[in-house]
Amino acid sequence: MIDAARGELVRGLMASPAVVVEAPGEPTAAMAKAAERFESLLLSQVLSAAMPEESSLMGSGPGTHIYKGWLETYLADHLAAAGGLGLQDAILRQFGGSS
Repeated sequence: MIDAARGELVRGLMASPAVVVEAPGEPTAAMAKAAERFESLLLSQVLSAAMPEESSLMGSGPGTHIYKGWLETYLADHLAAAGGLGLQDAILRQFGGSS
């Protein structure tokens, strides 16, 4: 039974299309979006560390941490979309694109 499942897995992997590596040049839309999401994730972590657990902005009470997380994510997404820390350009250059 295990050998049959393993054989099926290997056949599935062998039948899957190979990874296509693009030549260096202009960054694709997927690369640009991935770089933006990465910067947004990094900014979210920075904001999370910078914002105090208890703040007068969010108040206190049950569920406050949920709203704090939403605020951090919202700010991080919009900061990254507006250019953020400039990491998107550096990431795209590093992975073969020019920005």
